[in-house]
Amino acid sequence: MMNRSSVLVLILYIFGLNVSCVKQYTVTELLSWLNDESNGLVFNKRVGDLVVRINYMPQSYINLRNYTDNSSEEGHRVHSFLVTLSPIIEGRDIMLRGIGSVEEYRQRILEMNFELASCFELKFSKQKMAPVLAILENSHDLSNARRFWVQFIDEAVDSSLADDEAITLTFTDNIFWTGIHDFRFMIDDINNIPSLKELEN
Repeated sequence: MMNRSSVLVLILYIFGLNVSCVKQYTVTELLSWLNDESNGLVFNKRVGDLVVRINYMPQSYINLRNYTDNSSEEGHRVHSFLVTLSPIIEGRDIMLRGIGSVEEYRQRILEMNFELASCFELKFSKQKMAPVLAILENSHDLSNARRFWVQFIDEAVDSSLADDEAITLTFTDNIFWTGIHDFRFMIDDINNIPSLKELEN
């Protein structure tokens, strides 16, 4: 029969073995993992002549892009999403979709730069929240798609979401008028995101 000290040594050995087996991903590896639909953190939905793509992005990656809020440094849980709208027909700029005049085009620019936040809502089992950040990524006219970064802050410090099985991102498209879209992300999938390897100086 093993004595207490032997049991303790065995437990510490197993714990150390498990920790050493946890893989840390490079940025490229992490992005590949996040874009794998089998991991449950990316969804593609075709709506007419557009494709709506939603990626859940971990805070470790957001910190690299500097798309963050000071609340994340205060222990609040941050939920960040990359939203991409792409045309089905290659070569067609979605910014011109349904546009009939210069004035309408100017109005769309204003909406995409200043009214994005009103298009998104994050739902938990017991609450709903509006984004603290919703910005249009500048494509420099190099792409016919458009990408938005949307971020929510859970005000409950160190929230573990223990009472939730999933969170739902609702996108009410008031810009291209494709309707209301719900994307459900499982908490287990979020908690299974690999850690990001620290960058060398």
